[in-house]
Amino acid sequence: MLTKHAAAVCRSIAANIRLARLRRGWTQEQLGEEAEVAPRYVQRIETGRINPSAVVLAALADALGINPGQLFRPAKLGERPEGRPSKAGRRFQTEKYNLQSQAAEPRAAYGKSRHRRTH
Repeated sequence: MLTKHAAAVCRSIAANIRLARLRRGWTQEQLGEEAEVAPRYVQRIETGRINPSAVVLAALADALGINPGQLFRPAKLGERPEGRPSKAGRRFQTEKYNLQSQAAEPRAAYGKSRHRRTH
């Protein structure tokens, strides 16, 4: 179990990583690619669900172009709602999504669904 001080430090690290990532305009996936860390791991760090190792913190700081010591500065993030944003609020900026959406368009043009059987 973490002490109150240790928990506050972990929250500051999470907030500082997220703030530095957002300043660069990066997604969690982009930061993960630059730091050679899985995007899901970045998400868990930013939400304070895990305590990253010093090696991971150094890799994230290098990718973000900041000194690792900056991650330990006191910081807070505003409250965020639980769950995913609404569909209207989502932005799909990855090449992966663009390829998937382009691949899905021809099926929609024919009016066929993968789930319907035609006899």
